[in-house]
Amino acid sequence: MSEESTNEYVDASPEEKEAFMRDYHELVQKHGIDFAQYPVFVPDGQGGFRTVVQSTPVSIKNQPKRSPFVQS
Repeated sequence: MSEESTNEYVDASPEEKEAFMRDYHELVQKHGIDFAQYPVFVPDGQGGFRTVVQSTPVSIKNQPKRSPFVQS
């Protein structure tokens, strides 16, 4: 008997989210690569468009640095 996958959304605990973000930050710093997301508008076949979000890895090694003189 095979298990059927469900599309139920299960939220991660705050501890799991914090651990993920910490590990993700370490990977970004280690490799100098992060993901950039951007919208792509795709025809829906009914005269309109749907929006699809694409992701692509990008180098952040030459990313501008924040100025210590400008408050954010």
